[in-house]
Amino acid sequence: MTFATQVLFPYARHNVRKHLTDTYDTQQTKDDIKLLRAQVEDDSIQGVDGVLPIAPDEAGKEQVIDSLVANVEAMIDADRKLPA
Repeated sequence: MTFATQVLFPYARHNVRKHLTDTYDTQQTKDDIKLLRAQVEDDSIQGVDGVLPIAPDEAGKEQVIDSLVANVEAMIDADRKLPA
């Protein structure tokens, strides 16, 4: 196992929802959400299995956060180590 799978992934899984809830309206988090949406779009174009869409901003904060958490957890489960 690697540092990513032993330390980073469990930390991210445990903290992603709280982090997004606490920082949702910051520019940094808005930029991160854009990166994740771009990753989803690219993955969809490339036919990556298990791609989970991220709800649009119009869906509301809670639905967007729910979809982001599901997306991040799916990437962790797939052992994807991506900048986004």
